[in-house]
Amino acid sequence: MLALVAGMLAFIILFERRGNDEAAPVGRTTRLFANFNPASASAVEIVLRTNRIIRAERVHDDWMLKMPIQYPANAARVDGLLNALSLLNRQSHITAQELLSQKQNLEAFGLDPPLASIIVELPHERVELKVGGKSPVGNQVYVQLVGSDGIFFTDALLHERIPQQPDDWRDPTFLRLRGVTFNRLEMVSKAGDVEIQMDPSTQLWRLTKPMNARADNQKIAQLIRLLEDWPIARFLPESMTPDFDALGLQTPEASLMVGQGTNDMLVVQFGKSPTNELGLVYARCLPQTNVMLVPRDVLARLQAPFTELREPRLISTPMAAVDLIEVKTQESFSLRKMADNSWVIAGSVNGPADEELMKKFLADLASLRISSYVKDVVTDFSAYGLASPGRQYILRRIMTNTVSGVVNPILAQINFGTNNADQIYARLSDETSVYSTKWVDSWKLPTQAYQLRDRQIWSFSTNEVNSLTVMLQSRTNKLVRNAARQWTLAPDPTPLGGPLTNLVDEVLFRLGQLRAESWTASGDDEMVRFGFPTPRHSITLEVGATNQAQSLAMDFGGESPGQNMYGAILRDGKRLIFEFRMPVYLLYSEILRQLSAMPSNKPPKS
Repeated sequence: MLALVAGMLAFIILFERRGNDEAAPVGRTTRLFANFNPASASAVEIVLRTNRIIRAERVHDDWMLKMPIQYPANAARVDGLLNALSLLNRQSHITAQELLSQKQNLEAFGLDPPLASIIVELPHERVELKVGGKSPVGNQVYVQLVGSDGIFFTDALLHERIPQQPDDWRDPTFLRLRGVTFNRLEMVSKAGDVEIQMDPSTQLWRLTKPMNARADNQKIAQLIRLLEDWPIARFLPESMTPDFDALGLQTPEASLMVGQGTNDMLVVQFGKSPTNELGLVYARCLPQTNVMLVPRDVLARLQAPFTELREPRLISTPMAAVDLIEVKTQESFSLRKMADNSWVIAGSVNGPADEELMKKFLADLASLRISSYVKDVVTDFSAYGLASPGRQYILRRIMTNTVSGVVNPILAQINFGTNNADQIYARLSDETSVYSTKWVDSWKLPTQAYQLRDRQIWSFSTNEVNSLTVMLQSRTNKLVRNAARQWTLAPDPTPLGGPLTNLVDEVLFRLGQLRAESWTASGDDEMVRFGFPTPRHSITLEVGATNQAQSLAMDFGGESPGQNMYGAILRDGKRLIFEFRMPVYLLYSEILRQLSAMPSNKPPKS
């Protein structure tokens, strides 16, 4: 109570005095520390009232605790205190003479002894600030600047920035991996030794222990993020001498090595769990002896079987890196990427590949999943039908070598063998492993060049069509434009009625922009299977100027499972069967209905 009364009296005296002060000169600073630059500080030391010392030093642009323990510091908190010091204002001031005249001593202000002393080492000076208690009213704290007269009032938030124990300034990050370049992770535990390394040529992670195999780079990226964010749950008191044997650290339960090449940059040891905290595990980062508790769930991820880190996709090559694809199946053909990222086909079909079909082909390649790792080391592939594979897809990059000119290195070569129920055996040519993948997924990949060709069936305008001939059930109807460009039913020159004329023009417009939904089959022997009747049901269009007219023909088949219709055209001497949308056929069917209702060769009356 006496201290409170003394503080209140000092505060009242101070503010009475402030009322009589003259205004501060223009431009006079109100900062407690003039020209204080936090970035120039090389060390910060806190001496608490208990005489406990907490000291941090700047080492290579980072903060390290030096007392009472050696440990990486929480840079944000150290910088936070320095920034707070640089912004402190001299809100009020009690001179030493005023203290004497009022018979006040430092104890009344919490400064004898101080709650804490803050010592900052700068390039050319050493700044020391003693921090006392809070003022009875107002959000202020008493401070004494060593080397200056009297007591100052400043922002009480300064109290919140002062650490009370070393743990307040310890870095809470368990593994300081952000910004660190490493290319090797190794986990040693009772379950075995698992190591991954980054391939310098591809910049992709690979398993190197207990076997050499492709790794799941997406899963490893997630694991590295977990390691970077792995928090420290609690530090063991620095005053405690750890019993490494009791904590399971004398002979570690598990160890993690983070390295660059063969050099271990970081070694972490893991021990047991506290009796009542099975979700935590003791750990330490060598060469430090500090022991901490960290969540066990991340360690469990590290200790998972190595098979969980294996690449689950059959092809891990980024499709954007592929410039050339060679296909060797029922026929051999190739696909080459052009400068504008379009693709062209070379083989039984020569010309542009369909943009959407190529995107799907590349996506299907990239999404092929490994169903099972059949056998890791195989010397005789004949048992799996892979000695002479039935299908091969070779992905290449086109490069220019200064010595040998253009070279096309193989990025990946996938071979498909025989079936095993709903699975099919597969391997990559540069590996000794045999995998299996879903048979249905493998057969999504094209086996013939026509399956990737441009799906635009025709491209013409309605006015370019001179005649159309429909053959259905041994009956032929031919519509011809007369000299006035009106539709007639040959051989009668009488123009057709308006509704039928409009319908014909609409169907011709749709046919002029006709695209295949998908290429279904190739060859005359496939026609019956897709519902193409005998005798034929077809339409033939004469398109273009009379002396340069082009004949375009299409046969109509049955309905597809996808509720489209099958059509067939002749391209490059081969019959191609495709699906097209049902609405086009329904419009065309209405023309058939009206033609069948007309007397033979007699047009309807207008």
